[in-house]
Amino acid sequence: ITTNDSETEYIINIMDDTDDNKLSKTTEEIYSEVKLEDIYSSVFNWQIYTGDFGIDQLYYLKSQCDKYEIPMEIMLSIICIKSGSTSTAKSPDSSASGYCQLVKNTAEHVYEHLLKYGNYDIDNHTEIMTTNWRLNIEIGCRLLYCLYWNSDASWELAIQKYYGSSDEDNIKYVNLVNSRMLELFNTSISNFQN
Repeated sequence: ITTNDSETEYIINIMDDTDDNKLSKTTEEIYSEVKLEDIYSSVFNWQIYTGDFGIDQLYYLKSQCDKYEIPMEIMLSIICIKSGSTSTAKSPDSSASGYCQLVKNTAEHVYEHLLKYGNYDIDNHTEIMTTNWRLNIEIGCRLLYCLYWNSDASWELAIQKYYGSSDEDNIKYVNLVNSRMLELFNTSISNFQN
C-alpha cells in the first residue's frame, strides 16, 4: 500500500481524535480473544476430536464458566468425555443429550428451579438439548456450580455427582476427567481446589 503525505497526515489526525479508552478497550478485547483461543486450542487439536464444538461454543462456555466460577478446563473435559464435543450426542442408555449430556429430570429441575425460566418442556427434552446448545451449556454449568457448593467446595465430589452413577463408576469418571485435563491442558483437578 502506498500513501502520500496528505493521506498519512489524515490517518494520523483520525487516530489522534480517537478516544484512547475505546482504543485500549478494543485492544484488550482482541488480546483476550486471542489468548482464549490459544489456551484452549488443544480441544480443537485433540487427536480424536470429531465434534462440532467450535469458537462460538468456546466463548459462550467461557462466559458461563466465568459467571459460575467454574474452571474452563474441568467443564471442557466433561464436554469432551460426555458427548465427544458433539451437540447432537444422545446416550443410548438414558435421556442424556447434548454437549453436557443432561438427563430429563436434571435439566427440568435446573431450568425451572435454579434458573427460574418457567416450565421446561420435558416431552421435547432431547430435541431441546441437542438443538439449543447455549441452553445445554448454561444448564450444565449451573448444575456443576450447584454440585460444587453442595459438595463442600470440592471439584472432585462435584464431578462425581455430575456423573451420577455408582460410587465406583463415579471415581472412574473423576479419574477420566483428570486424565483428559492432563492430556488437553497439562493440569489436574487438584490445581483448582481451594
